[in-house]
Amino acid sequence: MKLTEAMTPTGNPQSTCTPYMRTPGQLTTGTLCQPARAWRVATGRVMDDLFASQPIAGATLARSDIESLIGSAPRTLVDCDLEEADLSGLDLTRWRFERCNLRRSDLTGAKLEGTVWQGCRGPFANFSGANLSEAEFVGGDWNNCSMRRASLTSSRFTGS
Repeated sequence: MKLTEAMTPTGNPQSTCTPYMRTPGQLTTGTLCQPARAWRVATGRVMDDLFASQPIAGATLARSDIESLIGSAPRTLVDCDLEEADLSGLDLTRWRFERCNLRRSDLTGAKLEGTVWQGCRGPFANFSGANLSEAEFVGGDWNNCSMRRASLTSSRFTGS
């Protein structure tokens, strides 16, 4: 099948990023990125978006914001500020966190199976009793974070 629409000269799907602002019950200022919504296939039909979850970038998020993002598909947060956020007990299974600030955030008892924490800063973060099975920590700063009674089955810590 030949993709003919919404492609860059190199053949990669084009991405667009649009800013959004905080309104009651919604996210704080940041950027919502998504791949081009439709591609025309050689058959003439329009193919649906292949990416179920759109990254949230550069937002300051509180518990209510994260709760509103929880759904059927895991989310990706990029360069988000979650400092001192209370995320205790939330189910964030398979979520991805890239270069996020989690300083003093509370993830006590959270379900964090299969999460990826890439280049995040989380000094004094509290993961006590959290399920971090199959989680991957790549680089970042986790000094003085607490992982007491956390499940770390098959978790990986790499990078410096």
